[in-house]
Parts: sequence; C-alpha cells; structure tokens
Amino acid sequence: MREIVGDLTAGHSLYELLHPDDVPAVKAACQKLVDGRSTGFRSPQRIRLIGKDGEPAWIYLAVSLLRNVDGEPTGQVTIVEDVTELHLLGQQLCQQSLHDALTGLPNQQFFGSTLQSVLERADQNSRITVCKLDIDDLAVINDAFGRQVGDHVLQSVASRLQSVVAGEKAIIARFGSDEFAILIENSPTTPDIPTLTANINSELAEPVYIDNSGLAVSSCVGVAEHHGPGGEAATLLRAAEAALHRAKRSGQRQWGMFDSQRDAIHRARCRLAAAMPGAWESGEIHLNYQPLVKLADSTILAIQALLHWDRPHTGALSHQECLELTKRNGLAGPLGQWMLRNSCDQLASWRQRSSEATPLLHVDLTPQQSHDPDLVSDIVSALAQTGFAAERLQLGIPVSALDAESDDAQDNVRVLADMGISIALLEFGGVADVAHLEDLPVRTVAIAPTVVQRVVQPPSDGSAVARAVPAVFSLLHDCGVTIIIRGINTHNEAHWWKSAGADIGQGTFLAPPTSPDEIITLLGSR
Repeated sequence: MREIVGDLTAGHSLYELLHPDDVPAVKAACQKLVDGRSTGFRSPQRIRLIGKDGEPAWIYLAVSLLRNVDGEPTGQVTIVEDVTELHLLGQQLCQQSLHDALTGLPNQQFFGSTLQSVLERADQNSRITVCKLDIDDLAVINDAFGRQVGDHVLQSVASRLQSVVAGEKAIIARFGSDEFAILIENSPTTPDIPTLTANINSELAEPVYIDNSGLAVSSCVGVAEHHGPGGEAATLLRAAEAALHRAKRSGQRQWGMFDSQRDAIHRARCRLAAAMPGAWESGEIHLNYQPLVKLADSTILAIQALLHWDRPHTGALSHQECLELTKRNGLAGPLGQWMLRNSCDQLASWRQRSSEATPLLHVDLTPQQSHDPDLVSDIVSALAQTGFAAERLQLGIPVSALDAESDDAQDNVRVLADMGISIALLEFGGVADVAHLEDLPVRTVAIAPTVVQRVVQPPSDGSAVARAVPAVFSLLHDCGVTIIIRGINTHNEAHWWKSAGADIGQGTFLAPPTSPDEIITLLGSR
C-alpha cells in the first residue's frame, strides 16, 4: 500500500492519473470534502490508474481531510491500495469458472446465462436457434490413440464449429467431454436447420492429421427454436437435449427438431420409469403367469412368468411395457433376478400342492441379463434357494444378445444347457438366426413378433412372408427344432399357425395371463 500526501490544488492532480470513466465519481466525492459535507471517503469499488504504458493499475482510493486546532481543513491524505494482482487473479478465476480449460470455449454456466439474457431482450421479430451436439464415438479415437489425441480432436471440433457460424451472432460452448452447444440469434442470412446441420457434419468430416493419421468425427444434433419475446433458457436447452436424444436413437450423424407431442410421450414414459423402483418396493409390481400350449391337443407344456404392474388410478402395465421401462432405469438385472427366484419358488409350491405333473417354467431374459457374466451364478443361487430343478426351467434368450460383439451370452447358453436348462431363442426371424442353431445347444425358437404380425394381417395367404413360413418351419423341424408362436388371439390365427407347422402357441385365445392362485385351477382343468 502506498501513501500519497499532498494538496489536490498544488498542481499534482490525482484526476490526471485516473481512467476517464472513474474521474466523475472521484470528483464528486472530493467536492463533498471541500464543501464540508463529509470528512473523508473510500471508493466502494475498484478504480483504475493509467500508467505511462497505458495499462491500468487497479486500486482502492481513500481520501481524508487534515484540520487545524480550529477545525479548519489544512490538507488531505490520499491512500492508494494497489490491488492489480488481486484483480487480475479474479479475472483469471472468472475466466476459468466460465470457460472450458481444454477448448477455451464458454462452459454450460456461461452458455445458460447468455441464453437467458438473449431471451429476455428478444422481441416479436426475434428468432433463436439452440443446438445440442454429441460427437459420435469419440471413445474409438481415445481407445485407439489415447486421450491426448482425443483432446486434440476436441480442440479441432471447437475451432471448426466456430467456423461454421462465422458471420452469425452466435456463441459455442462445451458442455461435457463430447457435448457442445450452439446459440444463434437468427438473421435473414442464417441458414435453415437442414443446411446448418449438414454444414456442421461436413466441417467435422474433414480429417485432422495427427502422427500421420487423418482423424475425423461426426455428430448427432438436436435443435430447438424459439420465436418472439420471453422464454426460459432451461426450457429451451431441455428441448434441444430431447431432440438430440431422439436423433441419437436413429444412429450416428443424425439430427432432429424438437417435437412437443413426442416429447410429451417421452416424458410420460420417463416418469413411469422413474417411479418403477418405488412401485416395486411397495408391491405394485408382481408376477402373473401365462401358459404355452401345444397346438395339436391344447396340452399346457410350460408356464411363462410375466411382470404385471398394477398402477392405482391409471391402469395396469403389461410384461412387455415393464421390460421397456427397465431399459431406462437400470432395473433389468435386479428385477429379472427377483422374477426368476419368485417364479421358481411359485412353481415349486404348485408342484407340492398339485398331484398333476407341473409344466416347465419359462422365463424370458433381457439382452442385458443374457450377456451378464453373473447370470449363471444368479440362476444357480435361485435354484438352490427354491429347490427348483434345473430340468424344469426354460430360459428365453433374445437373438440380439447372441449377435453382440461379446461372446458372454453364447458362453452362458452353453453352460446353462449343460446344467440341463432348456434354452429358447426369442425373436427368431432371419436366415442368419439359423446359424445359432448350428453353433449352440438350442432346439426351441419363438418366432419374432414382427413376423407374426405380418402373417396375421389380412390377407395373410397373399403375404410373401406367409407363403415362406411353412417352408421355413419344415427346415426347422428337420433340424429338430420346436417352434413357438406368441400373440395368438383368435381361433383363425390358432388354426393358421397349426396348419403352417407351429408346435406351441401362446396368446389370449389359448389362455390369458392369470394370477398365481388361478393357475392351479387352470392346470387341473386341462
């Protein structure tokens, strides 16, 4: 801290050293001293002194009057506290808190506050575009060349996105590792959305060369537009995020506009998925059972365990709807284990209560469960806890799980079959699926719902799929395979599939899903 003592009227005016913007406030404060309206002041904010090199020095300024014994002012003391380093440090911290360290772009906080400011000053003619971007499979570059190279690619992405909107009133921000956002205040020359998204991916597709490797990326883009005054930044950002998620479901290098109707449906499904863990804990989710019936003589060959969610005031959700929700909330594994244990216990109980031979227990696994490394140990544990015999259990494995890059699902099938558990391939429908019958110990298939629906839609006999079905079934029978058809809901459908060569049927016409207590009666009546 420095002290400067002197008379402001002695020819060494402090005003000459101040930045012009700060002079009026200091002059007004000094005038109060001269007029006797105050005895001193301290600047409430930092002010600037201009050095010989033109660079500002940031200071706090304090001025006090000196008086004689009669109380008359005889001079003043001016104290200058140099806080330039503190000011620069504060600027640096502010920069770091509002910008991404790797790319130098604004971060999410900066982008959100800027977007809100733009919305607040918008008028009737304003049109604002917000884009959310995800870089496709950046992990491939990171895995192949290391994160340092991936970071270099991200820096290139940041630069190229800036070039895409050059000439526009726009800002670009980095939200996360591979997430970016663009805000454009549209002008008459702003390109339309298809052109803008095409320009983005065209720019990103130009390779950047690192260590003699030309690396390029693509992106999925979600777009939301706002017209007129008002609006909330969070709402517009969420809309762009929703559009991005929908675009990504179609694959790489996709883009999509926000659709309010689709978004309402999506949010309703998300609310259900979020509520599912609590519903399970409170007992709203339980198991129903549906027979799989031999089409030749209506014999019940197996009982399938099905999830059933009784939702108060809004109606029940079916097994398939429950499974779809577990893809969003991570319950596929835990709920599948619970379903397996409880259904094994239930059928073991039925076997004790009924003199009739109980059919197989059929439980469908999700793709996630099918390639879970712990699947075999989970099933062994469930069988041990319930005393249920492995030979009485049939597990449905989706074909999609066997087509994954990992061999875990195929390894699980082999081990489970060695234990005596019957395996059924679910969603069987293509020529390529036949290869699994040659490679794995599987002799039961459930035909894909898309094939079943194509056949039952009239005119079924004129459908190419319907004409191909008997030949395919004949081939499967030659391989010793049993064929299951699900979704048989009428007498005509049951007759058609039986004539085509299907072995086992399931559907509301043959036997609807029912509660555990009703299964014993149903088994006794057959």
